[in-house]
This record gives sequence, structure tokens and C-alpha cells, in this order.
Amino acid sequence: MKPFDLLNAPLQGRNLIEANAGTGKTYAISGLFLRLIVEHALQVGEILVMTYTVAATEELKDRIRCTLSRALEALGHGRVEDLFLDSFVRRLAEDDRTNSARRRLATALRDFDEAAIFTIHGFCQRTLQENAFESHSTFNAELITESEKITDLILQDFWRRHFYEAQPELVAYALETKNNLAGYRSFLRQISSHPDIRIVLEPPAPNHDIVEEEIAAYRREISKLRDSWKECRETVCSLLRDGSLNGKVYGEYQTDRYVDELDVFLERGGPCFPLPKNFEKFTAGKLSRSCRKGCVPPKHHFFEICQVINDLEKRLKVVLDSILLSLKKELLQTIHAELPAFKTRRNILFFDDLLLRLRDALGRPEGDLLAAAIRRKYRAALIDEFQDTDPVQYAILQAAFLCNRPEESDKPPIFLIGDPKQAIYSFRGADIFAYMAAAKQVDAAYTLQENWRSAPALLNAVNSVFHSHPNPFVYEAISFMDSKPAPGGQKEQLILAGPDEWDPAPLQLWVIPDHQKGGKVKPLGKGHATPGILQAVTAEISHLLDAGRKGMALIGNRRIEAGDVAVLVRSNREARLIQQALLEGSIPAVMHSRDNLFDSLEATDMDLLLRAIEVPNDERRLGAAMMTSLLGLSIGALYRLKIDERQWENCLQRFRNYHRQWQEAGFMRMMRSLLRIEDIRSRLLSQPDGERRLTNVLHLAEVLHHESLERNRGMRGLIRWLAEQRDPGKMRSDEHQLRLESDARAVRIVTIHKSKGLEYPVVFCPFVWEGAKDVSKNDALTCHGGDENSFLLCDLGLPHQALHELRAYREGLAERVRLLYVALTRAKHRCYLVWGHFNGAGGSAPAYLFHDRTSKWDENNPEEAIAAAASFRNFYNELTGPEILRDLDRIADSAHGSISIADLPVPTAVTPLPNEHWKGTLSRRNFTRKLEQSWRFTSFSSLVFGTYVPQEGADRDREEEYRPLKSSDWQVLPPGTQTGNLLHEFLEQLDFKERDEMVLQQRASEALSSHGFDSRWKTALLTLIRNVLALSLSGGGNGQSFRLSDICRGNRISELAFYFPLKRLTRDNLRILFQEISREDPGTVPDSWDLEMERLSFSPIRGWLRGFIDLVFVIDGRYYLLDWKSNFLGADPSGYSPEALKSVMVRKHYILQYHLYALALHAYLKQRLPGYRVERHFGGIYYLFLRGIDPSRGEKTGVYFDRPSEARLTALYDGLIEKNPAERRNADVA
Repeated sequence: MKPFDLLNAPLQGRNLIEANAGTGKTYAISGLFLRLIVEHALQVGEILVMTYTVAATEELKDRIRCTLSRALEALGHGRVEDLFLDSFVRRLAEDDRTNSARRRLATALRDFDEAAIFTIHGFCQRTLQENAFESHSTFNAELITESEKITDLILQDFWRRHFYEAQPELVAYALETKNNLAGYRSFLRQISSHPDIRIVLEPPAPNHDIVEEEIAAYRREISKLRDSWKECRETVCSLLRDGSLNGKVYGEYQTDRYVDELDVFLERGGPCFPLPKNFEKFTAGKLSRSCRKGCVPPKHHFFEICQVINDLEKRLKVVLDSILLSLKKELLQTIHAELPAFKTRRNILFFDDLLLRLRDALGRPEGDLLAAAIRRKYRAALIDEFQDTDPVQYAILQAAFLCNRPEESDKPPIFLIGDPKQAIYSFRGADIFAYMAAAKQVDAAYTLQENWRSAPALLNAVNSVFHSHPNPFVYEAISFMDSKPAPGGQKEQLILAGPDEWDPAPLQLWVIPDHQKGGKVKPLGKGHATPGILQAVTAEISHLLDAGRKGMALIGNRRIEAGDVAVLVRSNREARLIQQALLEGSIPAVMHSRDNLFDSLEATDMDLLLRAIEVPNDERRLGAAMMTSLLGLSIGALYRLKIDERQWENCLQRFRNYHRQWQEAGFMRMMRSLLRIEDIRSRLLSQPDGERRLTNVLHLAEVLHHESLERNRGMRGLIRWLAEQRDPGKMRSDEHQLRLESDARAVRIVTIHKSKGLEYPVVFCPFVWEGAKDVSKNDALTCHGGDENSFLLCDLGLPHQALHELRAYREGLAERVRLLYVALTRAKHRCYLVWGHFNGAGGSAPAYLFHDRTSKWDENNPEEAIAAAASFRNFYNELTGPEILRDLDRIADSAHGSISIADLPVPTAVTPLPNEHWKGTLSRRNFTRKLEQSWRFTSFSSLVFGTYVPQEGADRDREEEYRPLKSSDWQVLPPGTQTGNLLHEFLEQLDFKERDEMVLQQRASEALSSHGFDSRWKTALLTLIRNVLALSLSGGGNGQSFRLSDICRGNRISELAFYFPLKRLTRDNLRILFQEISREDPGTVPDSWDLEMERLSFSPIRGWLRGFIDLVFVIDGRYYLLDWKSNFLGADPSGYSPEALKSVMVRKHYILQYHLYALALHAYLKQRLPGYRVERHFGGIYYLFLRGIDPSRGEKTGVYFDRPSEARLTALYDGLIEKNPAERRNADVA
């Protein structure tokens, strides 16, 4: 790889840029974007910039916009401090391109809102929408984020089918071996981000006859055991204590424990399976092996029965393991079969479905056309964080940009920018091997090595750490190249002065001394090591902050503060330990966590508090609420309160008031009163973690308020909902993660995964020595397989293949090394790393980098590779303290003073930091701007009724509800809003070409049930639907007639949502617009419409108009919009005649509605359909009044049709839509 030259690198071909941490990757992307705008004359919308999170896209937008703006400013001034921009501007001046560059940059900044800067999901969604027919996609499906909830419904149904009536022994064993709902959820979560994962080790089909026989035999022996234990319990106990057995195994204490376990086991109800942990101690075989030398083991028929049962249990476990393995495979098959069907029925998509749909579309025979369309739209591509790509994303990029197509001479340049050393998101599906495969396809590979983040000495220390191993990142394809200080990079310095002896080395490596046990050196257990580490970290942070307060620890010219320090951890558990230790040391700390709100103590307290308010006269509930942390009474204080009758009655009365206020004014009004009257804010803030706790309480109040409004939940319903959310077995939602409390001037506690992309002056890494987790036989094992690890496989086990265990271990080790790299490279000035001889740390990153003696594992020789891995883990466990220090000293020597090796400090006392409060006078600011009152979102309903209510669905007619009074009424659906919702949803989800009567009957039953209708309405519903589908429509005389039953799903979109920017609109100018339309296109709008418009009373508005079109379909190349109307216009067909419908269309303002819908469809087709012409492509508008449809009468009843002319649609477009800058420019040119 050669160093990347941002100014001169060719803007062509397929390029890879590997950017070390802190080397300005985002700056490089901004510079490439600038050059593509100026040198290739590209528009901002022609440069695809793609990254992996919404936050990253926002940052990229800001950085790129800023770079373009600074470049434009530099072109005016001629000089700029930025070296790249200065050289770029001077080169433009030398080539006499300054004026053209200035024009292009001004245009780019003006049109920057059109920039194609997306997440991968956003790119896929946009591409599918813009190429709906090429990709065979519809885009009216609802996108949902909570995919696990849907999967969990299928899982629970699977569990019920297979375990509710299963043999009790199988159920008990499944629960024992974590083959329960929680275990299955974990298994599905493990593989859910890998849609193409392959299952290895096909489990044999269990023989159910053998299962029954084994269980029956086991039960017979257990029955014998029970009878025998009742008869000879005392005899057996005395035999076990007769002194002939090994006292370490059969001592008095141990024997009593074995007997108690057996008593409990045999007395409990339910299946006696599996056996208790120490059951083997009663078997004849174990007694024989545990007999003292020269003694005879005790004999008794009870011991022989136990031996038989123990052997039977082992055999039965093998059989049940086979069943559970088969069930796990069947679960995957069930998910793969039922989940797509469920999503189709509900018309929903998961976000990852966008990627799969685009990949599949690109992979079809006609996919080359779609790929060519993508390349025509995006004439350059910059892919950020490419190390986090997964196989699906890679397949999309490969098909669209990376494939070598000799027939295309003008291929768009693509730059893949990332750092494989920072690929740490495998749990999200990121695949480092996809990155490695892509790296082999590029035409040019570059590296960014100049570091702008860290001090030079710290860079040297990190370089030394990773140079300590010949293959530091495990896989040879991931190389390590030194980071070098950038000229003029890190300008501030950390200055540590004063009487204390500060070690100047920027990387402090603290080593925990040897652990002596019984005269032998043993690896130190995590439980023993953690307290000392917490104390040392807390003391050092306190020391730094105290020195900063005294002016003896400075960063540049300012004092070091708590906000300059970060502690990086692997898990939320470690984060909580650190936070607690810092709080005990009076050090402010804030935790960036993925913990869930409903798992917090405050959620429990809120539950108790709300239950007391629900029944305010229940003194037990009130007492429980008063003892929560929110109200803060101790048991003694509660006792004193209760014996004071007046105070206790006051307390009861307050809760009665809260109850009444909740009923009359709603949850949030009551909660605000409660927080104020009970002084909850002050009480919580007085506690060490008060800010965290108050944040949780306010977050809970907000969530409960939203739920009460969204679902219209009353008091009892809301309390029940809160209890359901607190259930530990319930799926947790990302939207309910704990919010970050104020992090101003507080130590940051961050997981390494969350810290990626961030930087901190001082970093502590106390727990990076976590090793590989043991894999049990019941765990699914994932690793890569195939040539060059080209696919992911899942080994369900029993037992796992040894080579798969090695590969999984190696992949895990490689990721742990990458996590260490990310952690160490977050620091700007000083970093602390803890290491030592820890139990279970043999597979950790420091163990591999510092002490590994087996640098290469040849997987082509599996036996040697497996032996080498085992040898390394054993070697680490046998290391002594001096050997560990010798390896560390070797690394420190290579760093030339930038790494210091020292024993873990043993603090004497932590200096509490003073509680510094800001002192000053607060004053309010005056708001002087004038707010624009007319700018808002609106809709058809808003224009008609004068008020906008945000809705998720289309505008629906509201009518009085009706219920049948006699049996004959079951033949005709009742009028009303509920019926309208039923018909709209049924038609939305129905496949118009469905011919299977059983399917239609089932769909009708489900729809009626979900909308609260009696099943006796099924005949009426299906009769109406069949009439609608069988109706022959003329298409306004545009060609051959058609029926809705001719339209397949791929040619229709239900509930098409639209937004368009709205010019300033008043009732008068809307009326003038329609008067102009009537003059230009006479006879198309009823004369009575002009008078009806006087009833409109909306206030002036400007902003966005939003709506939902019930149905858009294409037939014979013409596009139609259709609106379902369920209005009851009488029992006589004459109520649905053309003249009657014309009156309804005017009176209900449907004239306005369908013109807005027609405008939205016209604008949509104008933008999306190449060569669009109204007379050729716009078929017309159908309003179908469903109750009046009768196929025998054709379009004479129940059908209203209009086909707007191009002049009418143009007038609407010009009169209502606020054009964007590009459209205005084009209009000016025309």
C-alpha cells in the first residue's frame, strides 16, 4: 500500500483507503467530495456517500458542507491555513480554473440538501423506490424497527406447539439446558443478522419409539428408588458415614448435603429429571471408586438402583439432546418459512429486508439493468466505515460498483474507506472477511498514517504494543503500519507538575502481582482482581482531578477536568462497577449504557407508587409506596408516620387527590403535581447517583404519558402495561434504553464499542483482559468456512467439530485484539492499561500480543492448528510473574520511554473532590423574533375541518355507528367509521387475484375479528368484495376495459403516502385556482363546487401537505388512483347514481380531495417515470362507493370517474407546489 495523497490521488477506478485511527478519514472523504465537485463537475446528488449510522451521516453532511464552504471562501481570499485547501486553491489558480470552481462550489452549496449522503438502509430504500418496477418492489409496506417482537411471536407459537404437551422429562431437560424461550431468543439473536448463515451437522431424526421406551424405563426405576428410600433411608445414611469412604468426598457435612438434595428431589412434584447434581454419590460405582485403601465399599440394593438410574439418565440425555437439536433446526426452518408469510400478510418490512431485496434484485438476470441505473445516477461513490460491511452489503456494492465490466469505459470512481483494525461490530453482522474479499478487487490501495489525534509519544507506545507480535491482528491480511504524528497535529500538551512524582510515559501499564495459593502461583480470579482495580482507577482519577483543581495538571493552558477522562469497558456490568466506585469517591461520572429503562430500580418504584395511587385507601399499598426511593421513608419513619393519625390521614388525602387528578386531568398532570408536592426532584438529587435516577424517573413519566395517550389506557391499563414491560422475559426495545444524564464535567464511562470514533484526553482501560468464553455443548457455534472464509456457518453442536471451535476461537481472538486497538487509540495524551496473570485471560488480546509463542496457525493442517491453540492457552496459564514482566519489559524497551511498567497502585485514601457549584446571577433572555404562524403540516382533513390531526392512515369518513336490530340485517354491512376501517384494511391487504375460497374465508374471519365484528357479517363482507373485484371498469374510454381482479400485487400500491411542499394557501386563492381550472377545462368541475368552497374555513397555511392514496395501480401503461368510499347513501341504488354521487362529491369536499391526490400522483410520475406524458400515462381517478357497486349495472351506480387534463394538472402544480431551487432554475431557463 502507498500513502494516500488527497490532493493528487487519481479520481478513477476502484480504490481502497485503509485509515489508521485518528488519521482524518472524514477529512479525506470531504476532500474527495470537493475534488469530485470541482474537477469532475459532478452535482452533489451524483456523488453517493454512504456510511452505517444516522449520526455518522449527519456528521458527514456537516463536515462536507463545511469543506465546500471553506473552499469557496478560500477561492475568494487566495490563501487559507489548511494545507490541503491552500494547495488545492493554488493549483486551480495556476490552471486558470478559479472562476469555474467558484461557480461549481456555489451551485453545490445551494443544492446541498439534495446531496446523496445516506446510511446503507437509506440508500437501499431510495434505490428500491426509484426503481420499483426494475427491482420488482412495492414500497407501500410499513417499515418497522422492532423486528425481534415479530420473530418472538413465531417463537412463542413454536414453543407452545412443541413443549406444552411434550413429555415432562423433555420439558424439564429443555429448561435445565437453556433450551427455553430465553435460550431460543438468544440463539435467534445470535444468527438474526446473518441471513445467509449455513447450518452444519445435520441432526439425526429422533426415534420417538425409543424416546418413549427410555422415559418409561427411567420412570419405573425412579418409582423403585422412591419406595426403597422410604424403607432404608437411615440405613443408607449410616453406610455412607461408616468411615470406609474418602472423607473429602463423604465427610459428615458433604453427606448431609447429598441426603438433603435427594430428599428434596424425591419429594417434589413433577418429573424427577434431570438428576440432582450429587446423585452420583449414591451409585455403587462412585462408592467403589471413593473407598479408602484396604476398606470394602458399602453394599446395598439402594446403591445398585441408583447406579441403574444414573446410567439410564445418561442414555436418556443423549436421546433428549438429539430431540432438542432437531427442534433447534426446526425452529430455524419455521422462522424462515413463517416470517416472510407473516410480513406479507401484515404488509410490513424489517429494515434489513431493504438490503436483501436490493441484493436479490441485483442478482437476477435483469439485475445488470438495475446496476447500470444506479451507476448512471451516482457517478462516484465514497463508502465510509467499509470495515463494518456485511456479506449482503458487500454483494450490493460489488454488483453496483466493484464488478469489472469491460464494456463500460466510463465507470464511476469508487473509494472504500475504512480501517480493518477497527472492525468490532461482528455482533451486528459486520464481516471482516467481506472486507478482505473486497480488498482483493480494487485497482489501487492506499493508507492514511498521519495521526492528528494523539501525542507523538503515545503513538510510539501504541505502535510498540502492536509491533510486539509478528502477526498482531491474527489474520495476515490485516497488516499493521505505524501511525505517524501529523505535521501540526496535536498542539496541546498534557502537563503534570507539582510535588507528586508523575511518571511521564503516556502509556501506563499497571501489572497485578502474582497470586499465591498454597505455596503455588495461580492465575488471579476476576472476583479477586476487580476490587483492587476499581480502587486504583478511582484513586488515580481523583489524583488527576485534584492536581487539575490546584493548577498542576493542565491540558494546554486549561486545568484538567472530569470531562477530560474516560473509562472504557467491555460490558454494562463493568460500567456499573466503575460508576459505583467513582461515586463512592465523590467523582462525578456518567455512563453511556444500553441498559433498559424498565430494568431500573426507578421502574420498580414507579410501579409501587402508581399502584398506591390507583387504590388510595389501601394502606398496605401506600406504605410500600412511601418506602420507595422516590418518597424516601425508612421503616422507622413509616412507623412514626402511621401512629400519627393526623399526618397519616394527610398522606392518604394527598394520594386521593392524585387519584382524582389522574382520572380528571390525565397522567402527566398528576405526575407533575406529585413530583412537586412530594419534592421528589430534591430528594433524588441529594443522592450520589441522583442525576441518573431523576433522569430515569422523568423518562418513565414521559413513556407512560405517551402510552396513555397513544393507546388510550386508563389507570389500571397503564399499570398493567408497566408491569408487562418490567417482565424480565419480555423483549427489550431500543427506544427504552436509558437516557444519558448530563455529562458536563463528569468522567465518561463508555463501552469500547460506543467509544469508536470518539477521543478523550485521558483514557483508562481496566478490563481489556477478558478472554474467550467457554462454549457449552448446547451453545450454537458460529464461524466462517469455505474458500477464504467466504461464508458463515453455524455448528449446532453435540459435539462441536474441533476445527469449528478453533475457527470460532481465532475469530473471537482477532476481534478482541481489534477492540484493544480501538481502546488504546481513543486517548489523546495519556492511557492506563491493566494487565496481569488472570484466570481465563489466555484468549485475551494482551495475552496474545505480549506472550504468544505460536504466531501462525495453519488451518490447512487442522490437528496442528488445534494443538497450537491449546498449547498457547496452557502456556499462558503456566506463566510466572517474572516471565510476564520479562515480556512486558521487552515491549517497554522497544518504546524508548513511552511505556511505563508498574505494579497496580495500592491507594491509601481517595481525596474527595469539592462540590463546586456555579455562583452567579441568572437572568432571562428576551425572545425578539417573530414566529411564522402559517408554516405547518396540513392535510385534506385539515383544509376541510380547519384543524390538522396527525394521522398514520388515510382520511376516513366518520359516520354514526350502527348495529343490526334483526337477523335480516346481517346481509348488509352497517354504516359507520368502524365498517369503513374494516373495508379499507381488508382491501389494502387483499390479493385481488386470489381465487382460493378457503383463503378468502380465512382473511374475512381475521379481518372481522380484528375490528370487533361478529363473524355473521362474513357473508355480507365477501359479497361486497366480490362485487367490487368483478366490476368492469372502462378506464375512462382510454382503451380496453378491466377489472380490479386483473391487477397483481406488483402493479399496485396501497396506502401510498405522499408529501409535497405547499405554497402559501388561503381559501380565497384556492377558490380562484379552481375558477381558473373551470375556465380552462369547462365542465370538469361541478358548478356547485364554487359555492361549496365558501364553507372552507382554514387559516392561511404554508408548509407541507400530507396524505395517503388508498390505491394506485398501473394497467396497460396507464396509472390510476382509486379511493374506497364506504358511505351509506341509502338502500336504493338511485342513491349511488352519477348525479347523486356528483352531489356527494361536492358536499363532502371530495372534489378537493381527489384533485390533491391527482396532483400528488402527477408530481410523483413526473419525477419518477422517464418520458412521462399526461395524455399517455395518467389514466384517471376512480372513487368507488362500495355499497353501490353492482357488476350487473356496471359504472351506472357507485362509480365516480374523472380524468384531469394536462392543463388542469399543470395549473394545480403551479398553483400549489412550492418548487425547489433546481426546478425554479429549470423553469427560468425554459
